Amino acid sequence: MMNRTVSRVNWLLITFILIGAFLRFVDLAPMSDTLFQDEAFNGNDAVSLLAQPRLTPFFDGNNGRESGWMYEIAAFIAVFGAQPVALRLAAVMTGVLTLAALYPLACELMNERAATWSVGALAVLFWHMHLSRIALRAILMPLVGALAFAFLMRAYRRGRRRDWIVGGVLVGLLAYTYLAARLWIGYTLILLAMLVVVDSARRKHSLLAAGLALSVALPLITYLILNPAGAIERVSEVSRLGLTEVADNVIVWLQAFFHQGSPLELLNLANRPIFDPFLGVLFLIGLVALPGVVRAR
Repeated sequence: MMNRTVSRVNWLLITFILIGAFLRFVDLAPMSDTLFQDEAFNGNDAVSLLAQPRLTPFFDGNNGRESGWMYEIAAFIAVFGAQPVALRLAAVMTGVLTLAALYPLACELMNERAATWSVGALAVLFWHMHLSRIALRAILMPLVGALAFAFLMRAYRRGRRRDWIVGGVLVGLLAYTYLAARLWIGYTLILLAMLVVVDSARRKHSLLAAGLALSVALPLITYLILNPAGAIERVSEVSRLGLTEVADNVIVWLQAFFHQGSPLELLNLANRPIFDPFLGVLFLIGLVALPGVVRAR
């Protein structure tokens, strides 16, 4: 009976990933010869890496961008040529790999059955399908982040040195994906610091993971310290720090989940909320169940 259950869950997982891959690959032809301005900037920087191979943590143009995505799309351009479809294929493959990466993370958080259905939900979640077809660097952050947190949570539970090492390296690589990753890295380092202080059994490995994360991210940290304008250019452009502005943004974000999302057609079907009704109901059920899950874990 146990073997049958594992087989059924695995086949369901494979089915969900295949559905997600189909939804991300299907009908790319109309987009195969067009690029938005931000996509074109990324493509030009990737071409420059092929013309002049080098290691750089950051690109200053277009308000400043972390370099990880440019290195990835450079590999696709090397194979498929300097054309828009190469960039879109990079995004599609990153989106599909994220489906696979979500599974081990969700297994650590919940169980195999819940993890399988989590992959199924992400496979059809519109915003992820949409961004998996657009060559913007934000799509790389969920993939690297899911793997980083999966390895760290596995390391915490099993105590294997290898998992601590891989998790720490992935947290460092997360710095090269997207601006918002800086917040997640800070959050992770705070958690690791707490383990160092309160958990003597995991102290050494927590220090190892944190040290590796900082070491991997050090080139970017150094670059931003030496070039502070690049570090804050995008932040200063989009940040809203006044209390009224923050309150307005909170209201907008709460509406975005169920009522009205972004009006920008590049990122969304205009004004479409993040969740459709079915996934919205599941999301709310998950929030209600979350305290019980935490207690059970």
